[in-house]
Amino acid sequence: GQRGVGHTGTLDPRATGLLILCVGRATKIAQFVSCCNKSYMADIFLGRSTRTYDAEGLDQSMPLLEPPDMSEAEMADLLSDYVGTMRQQVPAYSAVKVQGRPLYESARRGEDVALPDREIEITSLEMLSYRPPHLKIELKCSKGTYVRSLAHDIGRKLGCGGYLAELRRTEVGGLHVDQAVTLLELQERARTRR
Repeated sequence: GQRGVGHTGTLDPRATGLLILCVGRATKIAQFVSCCNKSYMADIFLGRSTRTYDAEGLDQSMPLLEPPDMSEAEMADLLSDYVGTMRQQVPAYSAVKVQGRPLYESARRGEDVALPDREIEITSLEMLSYRPPHLKIELKCSKGTYVRSLAHDIGRKLGCGGYLAELRRTEVGGLHVDQAVTLLELQERARTRR
């Protein structure tokens, strides 16, 4: 029954996890929440690249390359290179606008557009497991960080390619996914209040 509902940052279509909604008068704080750092758990598939940097653009006819033979300690050391403040290139398949048009529109038309980059910060990046071809990580990062781009960059650095197979947002600011309600629970609460 609310007229005003605002979100504090979108999720990629295949991503799961926390999406903070501000309802009614709380929509006024959405701009402040959207600036908060975010935490994610991600599964990176190593051995193949995609044009979208995630499973959405997967072309099964592309050759599958063997990830390099690395120990978990070596992989953790490589991941430490991505902690800190850096410039990150925005994926071609994103909603970022260049000359007033979302990049994904240009990408779908096959147009070459100079992809902008932006300053991001990854404050922590931890390897949860490495069982080739899957690398599972947990990270805390600033607003505007594309975990898809991170997956692509790691795969490129390893020389075998990589894409984001799974993504789950676990935290925004101090709010954790364990505190959230599901869409079904929200619908049930709305139904019982009528």
